[in-house]
Amino acid sequence: MKAEAVPDEGIYQMYQNRSWLWGRNGAGYFAAQRRQFSAWTSDKGKRGYGDGIWFIPGGGKVCFRAKWHGAGGDSNALTCFEHRQAGRVIYQRKLPDGDWYVFRSSHRNLADEFMKLKHGDYVSWKQKRIKARD
Repeated sequence: MKAEAVPDEGIYQMYQNRSWLWGRNGAGYFAAQRRQFSAWTSDKGKRGYGDGIWFIPGGGKVCFRAKWHGAGGDSNALTCFEHRQAGRVIYQRKLPDGDWYVFRSSHRNLADEFMKLKHGDYVSWKQKRIKARD
């Protein structure tokens, strides 16, 4: 079966008003209001945060553009993920050349990356604490 791009509405429904939890390394929040994106990160004890926007450019893609602030200074970054669907299974890869993996299985699987998308804002409280330390 050939995998097809997830429609824009499907991408929107997966990400709107949800936080993508990155384990102990951070999280990103995709607010529906004004398509604001906010995140916090922690890498080897170095904390940072990002603010920007998220958007759906079509073709099964979701992107976020953010200004990141951290110990190494400030930088701007654009990050995009592509989603394809075959039957009830959704695959994802990081663009431009990431490997494809199962993002959402046809049945509930707690190991799926999709399960790390939680409804609500799990970012702002932690981001405010990091900003206060800057």
